[in-house]
Amino acid sequence: MPYERLVKEGRVKPYLAKKGEVQQLLKIAQRDLKASRRNLEDDPDWAYGMAYNAILQVSRGLMN
Repeated sequence: MPYERLVKEGRVKPYLAKKGEVQQLLKIAQRDLKASRRNLEDDPDWAYGMAYNAILQVSRGLMN
């Protein structure tokens, strides 16, 4: 569904993030990726969960 349609329907609301907010999301993503790499051999399921969270944080940063 196009972004403009989501806004028009009130399903999402535009938000202008501050530079620091996006930087914090990227910092969290970087932390989670490092943790994921460290845990991959011992607990792959948890490592994938951490990697997924990193992707989520970066995606949130891109949407802002």
